Amino acid sequence: MKITELTRLQQNVGKLISMNNFLSTTNNVTAAIFFAGDGCLNDPNGEVSVIYQITIDTSVHHSIPFAKIQYESIFEDEDEVLFSMASVFRIDNVEKYETLWVVELTLINKEDETWNILTAHLNKQYQSTIMYLFNKLYSTLRV
Repeated sequence: MKITELTRLQQNVGKLISMNNFLSTTNNVTAAIFFAGDGCLNDPNGEVSVIYQITIDTSVHHSIPFAKIQYESIFEDEDEVLFSMASVFRIDNVEKYETLWVVELTLINKEDETWNILTAHLNKQYQSTIMYLFNKLYSTLRV
């Protein structure tokens, strides 16, 4: 991961991050360290090795699906978990452990207060944009 992206995560601890594509993860720590580069990417001007530690409260219904797909994966020992597009996580902590950075995330659901504030804001913004475009279109057609 680029250092600038890691810095942004550090500056946004307690806030939300959304994934705009599928997210493939593993429960196998050895595999995660291997994929992260084993700390060998630590370069002050470039990229660093990062592991995401994701917490999921399985007692709560999540609106964004995720699935353990280890039996469908090419690498069964990897213990892969696939998160759907638009998964939203809270950034809980960003900390360096020896040569690896660990970003702690928590999968959130629709009942999360921060999620509700965010979606209310986006809905308001979306409605304002729609009304603006509608008014522009209407004024253009009237001429």
